[in-house]
Amino acid sequence: MGASAAALIIGGSLRTAMAAAARAAYPEECCGLLVGRYLPADGAGTGARWQVTRVVPAANRHPQPRRHFEVDPVTHIALLRQLREREAAEGEIEILLGHYHSHPEAAALPSASDLAQANDPTLIWVIIGPVQGGAPDVTAWRVIPRPAGPAGFEPLPFAAATEQGAVKNA
Repeated sequence: MGASAAALIIGGSLRTAMAAAARAAYPEECCGLLVGRYLPADGAGTGARWQVTRVVPAANRHPQPRRHFEVDPVTHIALLRQLREREAAEGEIEILLGHYHSHPEAAALPSASDLAQANDPTLIWVIIGPVQGGAPDVTAWRVIPRPAGPAGFEPLPFAAATEQGAVKNA
């Protein structure tokens, strides 16, 4: 039996919430933040996992919101403070895993604009699109730094999950 690849664990209700936010923002791009836990590879064949426990919607502050996104910095900073305070007060360790955004009329694939913004290889990118014409696709991506040249993206598969985010035994 081979090692399982890295994957994103996210419950169906969170994917549904992101898709609903994308439809509500149409024709503009929606965006928000992914919060959860990083579960490193276990050495026994299970690859790294990013477990999303909640999504935090944010206003799109880009001056051209129909073609680009910029997560509201006030929301972003407030979330980072909240995570730090919860860790200090409760020992709860949740981290910022990444962000999500929509491509209102394009495929749920990284765009040239996304690539230009891919400056943090620790963040996961979830893309929702196209928004019109039925249920949009929801895809996940990791930034792959390259020593020579710009970063790229690599698809990050979804792991089967319960609504609580635990991995189902397949």
